[in-house]
Amino acid sequence: MESQNTEPTIGRKIKKYRELEKLTQKELGERCGIDAANIRKYENGKQNPKVETVKKIAAALGIPWSELYPTILRPKRHHLENQRRC
Repeated sequence: MESQNTEPTIGRKIKKYRELEKLTQKELGERCGIDAANIRKYENGKQNPKVETVKKIAAALGIPWSELYPTILRPKRHHLENQRRC
């Protein structure tokens, strides 16, 4: 049986933080210079934002950009520490 990754996607995280800030898609788009239609596509999973776009959105939301990426894509601190020991 395959395990399923239930962690939210980048789009779901964008939506979560946008809603926490009580912003509309249009307001978020205006804050970061991205069209509301694109914000909608990211949130609905119809389009994946580039890293530079994620950075703009995160800055507009006042969060670190790495917060929007799934933890599986983030480097693991203990893994990096083990590499340094070699």
